[in-house]
Amino acid sequence: MPPGELVHFDALAYDNSSEKDEILQVEQLSQDTSHQMPAPVVLSGTQAVPKFNSTAPDRIRVLLAVYRVQSHNLDLVMTMNVPTETHDGGAVNSADWANAQDVFLVAARSLKIIDYGLFA
Repeated sequence: MPPGELVHFDALAYDNSSEKDEILQVEQLSQDTSHQMPAPVVLSGTQAVPKFNSTAPDRIRVLLAVYRVQSHNLDLVMTMNVPTETHDGGAVNSADWANAQDVFLVAARSLKIIDYGLFA
């Protein structure tokens, strides 16, 4: 796996105060040449994240897409956190998880940077 994706996943785990994290799958999406975006690397993983002073962490699935835009010396990261086991009843079921993955992949494939000035 390219090191950039691991760094971004680790940074997200740190920001989420994850007690345990694991990368489950990494996929290089094909490039869509119609809008000049680099092809993202998409990974799926899990994190155990304590919420609201709970003693037991919630389990979340993380979807993360990294676009390495070398022409502007930047990485653009898109993430989605999906709760799969929670203590407050807010977890999604397997059908909802599959739907979340589909929605994320559509977003990852269709992302387009219109104004690179945002990254100045």
